[in-house]
Amino acid sequence: MNFRPHPIRQLTSQLKKHDAFSRDNMLRITVFYLKLLLQEPFRFWEELRHGKDIDQHEPAYDPIFIIGHWRSGTSFMQYLLGRDPQFAYLNKFETVFPDVFLGSENFLKTLARRIPQTLQLVRDAQNMSIDLEW
Repeated sequence: MNFRPHPIRQLTSQLKKHDAFSRDNMLRITVFYLKLLLQEPFRFWEELRHGKDIDQHEPAYDPIFIIGHWRSGTSFMQYLLGRDPQFAYLNKFETVFPDVFLGSENFLKTLARRIPQTLQLVRDAQNMSIDLEW
């Protein structure tokens, strides 16, 4: 059985380890905790429904990680590899909600589409040429 630490406990331990609790970071930290708290019922459901299958799953092949500096072509490399049917990849939703995407993607996508507008992330993303489309 694989052990997956609870995301809230994991976040707290990493913030403590890196001494990240500060007045400057409190808004970001609060947003992360809020996201984790809101997805907790979905995470619990996903653990009940898929936990055993996830623990028993053995990947058929080793993963490929694309690592690179910003604006160095990593997104294009991901695009090229994604066009090849022998590879699989995470979509943006699965990346943002890794603990709950199996059972709640349709419901949470509706809510997640509103976050960029609410937090004024669209303007910031457009300034950085980032696509926030789910």
